[in-house]
Amino acid sequence: MAIAQPRPASLEDHPISRRTYRIPTPSIAAFRALVDECLLLYITGALIHGRPRIGKTYAIEFIRRDLERRHPRLSIYKMRCTRSQTPSENSFFSALLYAANHPAQSGASKAALRGRLLHKLRQVADTKGDERIVLFADEAQNLHELHYEWLRDLHDELESNGLRLFVF
Repeated sequence: MAIAQPRPASLEDHPISRRTYRIPTPSIAAFRALVDECLLLYITGALIHGRPRIGKTYAIEFIRRDLERRHPRLSIYKMRCTRSQTPSENSFFSALLYAANHPAQSGASKAALRGRLLHKLRQVADTKGDERIVLFADEAQNLHELHYEWLRDLHDELESNGLRLFVF
C-alpha cells in the first residue's frame, strides 16, 4: 500500500499553474553576472538590451528578487519608463518617487520632487546600511536624452552625499 505524498501546493496555487515562477535562463545568468560585476567594481550602470517580448521585464524582476535575497542591505528600485512626446522633469521625478514607494505631492515643484526623492533614497540607504542604490529602468528605450541628464544629475547629487547610484 503506497502512502500518498502530500503536495507542497494545490494545483490552483502552484507557480506553474499561476505562471509566477522564474527560471534563470543563460541570458538571465549573464545579466546577473553583469550586475554583480558592476556592484563589485563600482561601475555605476550598464545597458541591457534584447529584442521586444523576450522577457527583459521578467529578467529584471528575477534579478531584483535575487539581489534582495543575496544583498538584503541594498536599496533596490524598479522604474517603468513610459513613452512620452516631450520630457517632463515633474513626471520623471514623480515616477522615481513612485518607484521608491514615496508618493509625489500633486502640484509640487521640480525642486521639491527632486528633494523628496533624494531624502527618501538617503533615508532608505541609511536605514539599510549600504551606500549603494540600484535602479532598474525598465523600457529605458522610451527615455529621451534629457532624462539621462536628469539621471546623471541625480547620480552626482547622491554621490556628493556619500551614496552610489547604479542604473541598469
